[in-house]
Amino acid sequence: MNSQLVTTEKRFLKDSLYNEGILIVWDPSVYHSDIPKWYQNPDYNFFNNYKTYRKLHPNQPFYILKPQMPWELWDILQEISPEEIQPNPPSSGMLGIIIMMTLCDQVDIYEFLPS
Repeated sequence: MNSQLVTTEKRFLKDSLYNEGILIVWDPSVYHSDIPKWYQNPDYNFFNNYKTYRKLHPNQPFYILKPQMPWELWDILQEISPEEIQPNPPSSGMLGIIIMMTLCDQVDIYEFLPS
């Protein structure tokens, strides 16, 4: 899920929707920024809610995606694209597909249009 949801969604810490499955939060860094720089200046400062959630739900798997990963994916998309694409991180849907492709033997995707 996008870090904006974790930061701004008032129900995030209480809504049972976020108590099942494996949660992964992502926050885009500045293009090819390192982790210490990103941690000092995230797009959305979700760290307090992340820590609170981990205390409330210690057994719930909840991970932070490496902040460079969206830009690494963008580099690949740009490399194979016949045209220049906007320098924006890929959508959370596209990130989810890539994560599933690394974890699963087969991933079926229907009616997906990358943004």
